[in-house]
Amino acid sequence: MMKRTTAIGLLAVMGIFFSSVAMSAELKDFNFGEILAMSGSGSWYGTTMERGTKIAIEEINSGGGAAGYKLVAFVEDHKSGLSTPAQNAFMKLTSIH
Repeated sequence: MMKRTTAIGLLAVMGIFFSSVAMSAELKDFNFGEILAMSGSGSWYGTTMERGTKIAIEEINSGGGAAGYKLVAFVEDHKSGLSTPAQNAFMKLTSIH
């Protein structure tokens, strides 16, 4: 009786594992970007916001994604508010990612 219960439990765990692997393989990437202060005097804020984004993405993607999409973030540096680096970061995000 114990071996049968263990076998059924093992099969259930394997089924859940393989269905989650198959489900994650079907997800399409949803790319989005952030322009943050990753250097300069405001780098602490940019680093903190990037970490928060990474945590949220990991939680969402591990739960099966969002509406069939796997979230992928790209971070660019505006060097603590300088306009030229911010414009360059925007151009890079919109043209490449």
